[in-house]
Amino acid sequence: MRPRAVDGDIRQPNELQNRMLYRVRRVEPMVEVRVVYNDEYEVVRKTMCADGDFPEWNEILEFPLKALNDKRFTRQELLNTKTMIYITLFDEEMVDIYGAMQAMPKVNFRYLGSFSIPLISLLNNPPKIDAIFKVERPVALFNY
Repeated sequence: MRPRAVDGDIRQPNELQNRMLYRVRRVEPMVEVRVVYNDEYEVVRKTMCADGDFPEWNEILEFPLKALNDKRFTRQELLNTKTMIYITLFDEEMVDIYGAMQAMPKVNFRYLGSFSIPLISLLNNPPKIDAIFKVERPVALFNY
């Protein structure tokens, strides 16, 4: 005769406990693009969240460029620029924080990885770069 599971028995979880244990959450990735101009100042833009395991973004992010003489870029200035583009991938996660009487939603951004490109690489390869970039990511991504 087999013993019957009772409430709270962790050896025989009920259906609700199984669903909570193995729940699957969709990834909602977002890209942050940070342009650092010659180590002087930076501009940050973010994309909208995408859905799914293989997201694609088709957005235009505009970054104003400012010449050193405030008029026009010289060829030498563009060739010697130290401007870097940092691209960081985050997963947007909505979390309910329970207060005194109500739950308040909070947005968490979980770091997934990043890479960087020198601006000169974009300037030398107009109109786009068709390449594979190595994404630096944490050794372990918990809950994925």
